[in-house]
Amino acid sequence: MHATPAAKDLLAGTFGERISVGHAEITVDENGKYQIETSQSRSVNKYLPQVQVRVCKTCNEGWMGTLEEEAKRILSPLILEGQENLDLDAEDLTLLSAWVTKTWMAYALTRSPLNNPFTEAEYHSLASEHRPPHSDIILLMHSVEPITQVAIGIFSSYYGTAPPTASDADNGGLFYFAVKNVALLMFRCPPKLEEFRSILLQSLTGSPNVQRAWPSPESCTFPSGFLSEEALATFLRDYVETQQAIALPYEGLSPDEAQRAFLNGDSPNSIRGRFPSAPATE
Repeated sequence: MHATPAAKDLLAGTFGERISVGHAEITVDENGKYQIETSQSRSVNKYLPQVQVRVCKTCNEGWMGTLEEEAKRILSPLILEGQENLDLDAEDLTLLSAWVTKTWMAYALTRSPLNNPFTEAEYHSLASEHRPPHSDIILLMHSVEPITQVAIGIFSSYYGTAPPTASDADNGGLFYFAVKNVALLMFRCPPKLEEFRSILLQSLTGSPNVQRAWPSPESCTFPSGFLSEEALATFLRDYVETQQAIALPYEGLSPDEAQRAFLNGDSPNSIRGRFPSAPATE
């Protein structure tokens, strides 16, 4: 990722530059109220932190190294050698999907357990099968948006029928990876919210310039064209706004009040600090 011309321009003069980043966790105070608590901030690299994850030598030099080499084989002609497009078959797309999922999984290990959407079983499954979780959707696209020059990010979310506790891991989210105009995006949510997922992804999956990389990948010539400059930025903005709209209400409410309000589907903005009037229903 550091080797592309655009990344070199972006990172020029920033070596060693650091910024302060805080981490938020959901806690319960002495009165039983759910609240967001920001942990102590820590200093991190400003751009593309050198993430180090402890993995065993067998994995690092084995299946993980193999995925890295396969990803380089597939993408290097486009991002490093100036080739205009790639002919990708289903196996190429599966390998790219497995590689980028490994990258997200490794990055997720640098976060608090509460904010890691991946389960232990999913880590073991990727290691043994070299396939992403089947329920996740991974999209491949080409765009000239600045955020497709070099980036990695995980925007995790909690979907549940009760307020989360410190032992609950996030079970959904948006995962983003980009290098030199090539972007891979993964979206996950519980099966019961599949309709919500379809609606949210409609603007991207309906574009002829977005290729489904997982599941059920199909051979394609990539890129078939550029995603419009606004499409990706609009999708990311809509995702954030949607998460805010359906956020679990907890501020100013006891756990029982929050649970009833959440199950009622009340708007977080309308219930903060008051009792819900309707009884809860599953």
